[in-house]
This record gives sequence, structure tokens and C-alpha cells, in this order.
Amino acid sequence: MKMSTLVAMLAALGLLVGTSQAGVIIEHVGDNDPAVEDARWFYAWGGPPTAYADSLGGEAGWRLEGSNGVYAESNLFTDNPGLLVKGWILEARMAFLSPPGGDNDTAFLIQDGTTGVHTFWQDPNWNTTSPAVVNLAAYPGVDVWGDYRIEYDPAGDGGNGDFSFYLNDTFLQTRTRGELEPNGNERIRWSHGGSNDTIWSLVRLTEIPEPASMTLLAIGGLAMLRRRRTLMT
Repeated sequence: MKMSTLVAMLAALGLLVGTSQAGVIIEHVGDNDPAVEDARWFYAWGGPPTAYADSLGGEAGWRLEGSNGVYAESNLFTDNPGLLVKGWILEARMAFLSPPGGDNDTAFLIQDGTTGVHTFWQDPNWNTTSPAVVNLAAYPGVDVWGDYRIEYDPAGDGGNGDFSFYLNDTFLQTRTRGELEPNGNERIRWSHGGSNDTIWSLVRLTEIPEPASMTLLAIGGLAMLRRRRTLMT
């Protein structure tokens, strides 16, 4: 079988990293209100939220205004221990609706109880004294959708774990646990500070499937393909 055929089939089965819906722990999509979309999301940050359904370029999203944020439950990793054992992927599709300004302008923040990882964008001088802030590049621009991703590999850095950062599927850099600030909380936050507005069409935390499970599923998919070819001949 050609590799391209196998890759296409694995993608269709959801077995390629970044495409699998299996193992989704928590998710926000489109212009749904996160507060009613999943009981584990709740609003917090700077008082009552200014948030509502909106769209950008015809794509539906959930808009946050002012100092406002949405959090996942505090026991996220305790309740899902496989995240730290198998690894995880945190994705977000969002856009700044005005230039970033303020210490809490960020695509998202994830804290697993031992490490806090702020990501993405601000000016070059933003929070440079905080090792938790990963200041990777200039933000993509106003009214521009960006696909942000952090991948946690528990086997990285000799088994201590490391974090790889991507924007629009372009690799930016990898940081180790030792380079990031420890944090005792367990949460995901998507928010911003000051007067900046953002719009989000996706926030998703996925547990990476075990290689053995992926292999079994792939074998099953190959068997189905062979059976289909037999029936057609």
C-alpha cells in the first residue's frame, strides 16, 4: 500500500496527531456560549463578562471584551491523569480584534499543577522577566485568525517533559519544564487584559492516544480496507 494511501486512511480514521477527536477532554467551538456549552467552563477574571456570539470573516466565534476570561475546571489534570502520562495537545483558533496591550493579552494559558505556560503574543518587552511567558513572535495582526497549538510530550527532555509551540502549523520552538514557571493551579484560561477584544472559534484540549491504541485502530482500518477490496473484486 502506498504511504499516501495509508496517511489518508489514518487521517480519515482520526489517528494522526492533531486530527483525532478521540480523547477530547474539554472543547469550545463556534459561537456557542462556553458557560452552557460545557459545565466545566466558567467565566472569571475581571468581573461580569462582556461576551457574546460574533463572527469574523464569516466564521462564527465567541467574542470576549475587556478584562475577561474563560477558565476550565480547577481539577482538570487530577481528573484526567492520562494527560500528564500520555501527553496532550491544546489548540485554539482565535483572532485579536484590536492590538494587544497589557500583561494578560495571550492566546491561552495552561497550568497543570507543576508548570504554567502562557502563550502567545505581545510586544517584545512583554513580561520578559516571567519564565512562564513564552513570547514567541509578533502577534499575527488585527482581525486575522490564527491557529495556535501547544503539544506536551512527557518523554521530552529526558523524561522531564517539554512543550512545543506552533502557529498555523508552523513550529516555533520547544521549551522544557525547567524553563517554565512552576504553578500550583490546574486550569486552562483563554482571555486577555485591558481594552483588547478577541474572538475564538475553537479551544480544545486533547489527550494524545496511546501508540498501542493507534496501532490497533490502524490495523482494524487496514483490515476493513482489504475486506472492501475483496468484496469489490
